[in-house]
Amino acid sequence: MNELAELKMILVGISSRLERIEAALGAESYGNRAAVEGPSGKTEVADFTTRQHVVMQAVVQGWDNEKIARWMGISPITVKSHLKGAADKLGATKRAEVAVAASALLSGADADEYRLASGGLPIDWVESAEVLSGPEDDPLRELYRPVKKTKTME
Repeated sequence: MNELAELKMILVGISSRLERIEAALGAESYGNRAAVEGPSGKTEVADFTTRQHVVMQAVVQGWDNEKIARWMGISPITVKSHLKGAADKLGATKRAEVAVAASALLSGADADEYRLASGGLPIDWVESAEVLSGPEDDPLRELYRPVKKTKTME
């Protein structure tokens, strides 16, 4: 089987799983806004910080906290903090629940709406990141990596 056929099979499988996840979570798209049911009503893509978006995409992709931390230039403890913030908004208590809920949220989002809501991060950022050799090659790294403070001389 050639690579294109394999990719098509994978995408079909992912698509059907996402549909089942979306149905199970009650994810819906209302107006132009993708949403899932969170602890205090509808949770939308605009409810998360840019770093929470990075962490959610990475968790959906199966990245562990160490890999996310290396990529983002932060500590694994800080990754946990971003993950906890996203989990609270999604009404999730476990990493797998975050992955399922975030996947449903992402699958219902419009790409342009998502990019605006996430501070410029594309909805498929993590897939693009997977093919890069490291975060230094990511043209979007300035969106999610910490700003290095430098002392200025007067």
